[in-house]
Order: sequence, then structure tokens, then C-alpha cells
Amino acid sequence: SSSSSSSSSSSSSSSSSSSSSSSQPQLVIATASGTSAAYWDVRAIERESSVGNLPLPSRDTLVLLDEGGYLHKNLLLWVDPNMAGNGVIKKYLEDSNKDLRIIQLSSTRELDLWLADMKNHEHAIARLPYDSIRIMTNRTRPQDGGASAGASLCAWVKGHPVWHPIPILVYCQRTDGLESVASAEHRVYVSNNIQDVVKFCSPQEQANTTIL
Repeated sequence: SSSSSSSSSSSSSSSSSSSSSSSQPQLVIATASGTSAAYWDVRAIERESSVGNLPLPSRDTLVLLDEGGYLHKNLLLWVDPNMAGNGVIKKYLEDSNKDLRIIQLSSTRELDLWLADMKNHEHAIARLPYDSIRIMTNRTRPQDGGASAGASLCAWVKGHPVWHPIPILVYCQRTDGLESVASAEHRVYVSNNIQDVVKFCSPQEQANTTIL
């Protein structure tokens, strides 16, 4: 009777724990061997890795389970309020790189808010050590600093205590006057060449995009 009661209690507790955990968002780490383990957040992944329970995956094996169930290794935050004109490029990038997820934003303020969101913050932080998060911006946004919008975004990111390592590409038709913005040392690039966009979004990008 005691054993039965204990078993019932244990089962009830397990069921309760399971139902509460299933309602929580999870990050899934998939290793090269194909095995995976679910953790509550990035800090848990780091904690388990530090005690030897889980080897921290390399850049090539890091996989995060994004909301919606899609697996994406690489994240591109594309800041441009006129994305209608970039539809062909966006489709090409997504079709040619199945590991790429593109987030469309319209201003530096939207970028700031997106990165500040708790769920997004965790995904972005997790990608920093693996160099799998990038930012691309246009040059001019009338409601966001005018002709200096792209340069101001670069200055904001590179001056941020957390996000400064993220590579940035200013993709625009006119590159003249942006020489002072481009910096290979700080991984800020300027180009009007679609091939540079493709290279920038590629996992093999070697940070050699320069002003044309």
C-alpha cells in the first residue's frame, strides 16, 4: 500500500513536472552524432557544458530550435523599411542557404527592441561565439536619421557592450562618402554588389568585403 502510494505520488509529480516544462520555450542543441538535449536557456547549456555533461558544440554543429519548429544555424537581421525592393535577393539567400533565417526590421530602434526581447536576446547571445549572427542595413532611412541612418546604426552596434562583435554590411547603391564607416578591424563592410551580400551571409564568409 505504501509502495503503491509512493508510486502514485511519484507518477503524479512526474506528470506535473512534464506538463509545466512542456509549456516552456526550449533551446535544443544537436551534436554531430545526432543526439540532442533540451535545456531551458543558454545559461543552462553553458552550465551543463562546464561540468562535462554536454560538450559545447562547434560552430558547425550548433543548432537552435527557433519558435515555429524551424532549425536555423545562421541569423541575419536585415534593417531596411523598403523590403519590397529586396524580395528577389531575400528569396535567393533563403533558397541558397537553408540554415539562414532572415529577420526584417525597419529602423535602428526596431533592431534595438528586437535584440532586447528576452527570447530574441537568448538566441542572439547563443550565436555570438559561433559568429552566426549578422546585421545588414541600407544607407538612408528618412524617418531614422536620413542619409546617416546606416552609419548611425553601425556606430550604435559597435559601441554596444554586448553586440559589438556582430559583423555589419551596409548594402546600398551609393557607397561614396562611406569610407570612414567601413572597417575590416571592426568588421563593418560597405558594398553595392549582390555577390558581397551572398558572401556576407555565407557561413564561410572570411570578413574581406570592402568598399568597391
